[in-house]
Amino acid sequence: MGDEDAERRDKLLALEDGLCDLQILAVEAGVETTSALLRMAILDVRETLGFPKKLDG
Repeated sequence: MGDEDAERRDKLLALEDGLCDLQILAVEAGVETTSALLRMAILDVRETLGFPKKLDG
């Protein structure tokens, strides 16, 4: 894996972490539509990273 690939993967992992944090806040706030949209974004990032398109839990 080249430096650019590693950098891209690191950025995607950081994006996933941020989206997960936002999704938790949306659930806690009871904003279901926002939570669902964030959940779809998380799945898209995970798919881009090569992980199965599913969420744990």
